[in-house]
Amino acid sequence: MKVYHQTGFRYNWNIESFGDDIGDGLIFSPVNIDAKKLEKEISIDIKKESFFDPQIYLPKNPKSQLYTYPYFPTNIKSEFETQDFDAEKYKIAQQCMEFQLNNEFEYIVIPSRYTESIPHTDYIKSISNDFIIPFLETYKQSKKDKKVLVTLIMNESFIKNDSYRNEILSWVTSQDLNGVYLIFDYNSDSKQIKDAIFLSNAMQFINELKENEFEVHIGYNNTEGLLYSLANPNSISVGSYENLRNFQIRRFQENEGGKPPSPRLYSSELLQWIEFRYIETLPGLFPNWKNLFMPSEKYLDIIFKYLNEDYDKKSQPHFQKKEPYMYYFEVFYKQIKDLPDDITKRIDWVCNLCNKAIEEYKNITNAKIRLDDNSDGSHLPHWQNAITLYLKAKGG
Repeated sequence: MKVYHQTGFRYNWNIESFGDDIGDGLIFSPVNIDAKKLEKEISIDIKKESFFDPQIYLPKNPKSQLYTYPYFPTNIKSEFETQDFDAEKYKIAQQCMEFQLNNEFEYIVIPSRYTESIPHTDYIKSISNDFIIPFLETYKQSKKDKKVLVTLIMNESFIKNDSYRNEILSWVTSQDLNGVYLIFDYNSDSKQIKDAIFLSNAMQFINELKENEFEVHIGYNNTEGLLYSLANPNSISVGSYENLRNFQIRRFQENEGGKPPSPRLYSSELLQWIEFRYIETLPGLFPNWKNLFMPSEKYLDIIFKYLNEDYDKKSQPHFQKKEPYMYYFEVFYKQIKDLPDDITKRIDWVCNLCNKAIEEYKNITNAKIRLDDNSDGSHLPHWQNAITLYLKAKGG
C-alpha cells in the first residue's frame, strides 16, 4: 500500500520529505501552486510518481492559484454557471486532460463537483455527463496509456445511507475507469473521527470497490488511515496542516478563516496528536514520556530542544514550523510500511496498536496526567468498535 503526500500551502515540506525517501509520491493541489510553477519548477521525475487533483469542487470559485489553470471553468467562460457545463464540458475536459498528460502524472484524475447533502439521482447523472463521459472520450482520443481515476467525495450522509452508498457503488463501478480518488468528507469538532458507524461503513465501501477490481486512493485522511488500511486500498495520504488531513470545502472558498490551531505532535504509541502544552508537563510527571514518540533521525531532537530551560523560548514549536509535520510524515509512513501484507495479520496488527495505545493512556492517567479530549485516547474505543462492525459486515 502506497502513501502519498497530500500537498497544500507548504508543499515544499512534502517535496523535501519525499526527497528523503518518505512517501511514494505526491497529490498536487492547484489551489496552492501556480500552474506555470508546477509545470516548470517541479521535476518530471517527481510528477511521474504523483497525481494531480483538478479541484473543480466549486466551479464558480477559482480561489487562490486555481485561476492560473486554463481548464478551470471560469477561465473557459467568465461568470460560469452550472448549466454551462453542457456547452463547455469538452473544452474543460480537453484542457484539464492536456495539463495532466503534458506533466506526465502517474494517473489521469477526473474532477467532480462538491455537494453537501444526499443528492437525487440527477446528481449522479450530471457527474457522468459533465465529467466522466467527456473526459473518457477525450482520453481515448489522446491514445495514451495511463490509468484513469475519478474523484469521489463521500460525506457522512452518503456513507451512512446504505441504499445511496450502494447506488453510488453500482454507478461508479459500471464506468470504464481504473479506480477512484476517494475523499471522505466528515465534519466534526474533534480532531479525530469518533464515529464507529461512519468508519466501519467507509471501510466497507473501500472493500466493495476493491472487490470490483477498482483501485482506491484515499485523500485527506488523518491517522484513521490505519483503519482504512484494513480494507486494503491502494494508497492513503499524509498531510501537514489539519485541512489536509480532514477534507474541508471551506479551503476552496474565499471566506476561509478561523483561529490558528495549537501546535501538536503525533505520538505513534498513542495514535494521537498531542498538544504541546501537555507535552511540556510530561517530563516532570511521566518518566518514560519519550517512549511515546518513535525515534527520528533528525526531527525529534529539534522539537524537544525547547523543553530545556536554557533553550530560547522564542524558538519553541509553532503550528507553522515544519519540524512537527516532517516528523509526522516520517513516523506515520513507517507505521504504514510496517503493516503486514496479509490482511488477516494486518487486522491483528492494528488491533494490537489500539490495545497498546489504550494501555499507555491508562499509565498516563495513573500518573495523574490530564489531557483534553483532542489529546486523549477517546477516539480509540470508536476505532475498536469500527473494526468489529466492519468484520461483522464481512462475515468475519
